[in-house]
Amino acid sequence: MDMTIPKNEPLSGLLDRLSLSGRRMRQYQIVQAGRELIRKQVWADPMKFIFSGYVYTKDPHHTPVKRLMPDKPYLRDLVTLFWKTKRLAMEKSRQVMWSNTALLYAYWLAVSTPGAEIFIRSQQKEEAISLIDRARYAHINLPSWLQPELPVPVDAQHRAVFRVGNVEHESKIMALASGPHKIR
Repeated sequence: MDMTIPKNEPLSGLLDRLSLSGRRMRQYQIVQAGRELIRKQVWADPMKFIFSGYVYTKDPHHTPVKRLMPDKPYLRDLVTLFWKTKRLAMEKSRQVMWSNTALLYAYWLAVSTPGAEIFIRSQQKEEAISLIDRARYAHINLPSWLQPELPVPVDAQHRAVFRVGNVEHESKIMALASGPHKIR
């Protein structure tokens, strides 16, 4: 903003411009404080994160492919099960969003638990990597003010590991192949 006083502008005009600038600054501070409050609430609880209205999933079976994570009672039950159980193995059905829900929970856990190491198993390593890509997709599509820090940029060489957090408290989501005849 130009703060020079034009020759023909009275001092009151300059004060009005400064006041407007102060109001904009205050509005900006209010928006930032609101975002920080939402950020803390969203990352405090997996249910609030996954069903926040900020999380998008990639679903190739729907048009458009990018869609908001649906808030369904059975998905809330699944998140509760994840949250209360240390280890969980389950047979899953197709097209009910269990994989997306599990990956979003893993992403939330990695962000909210510094030093967490989360393993995603699948028959083929490429399948496990594609699951990790769902967590990356959710990250990329979060509003920038809600995104956690990524200590290492995502690149094609390191697709099997997704790192979140800062360098000192980095968490990882890692892809593993677990089918027969796989190197362990």
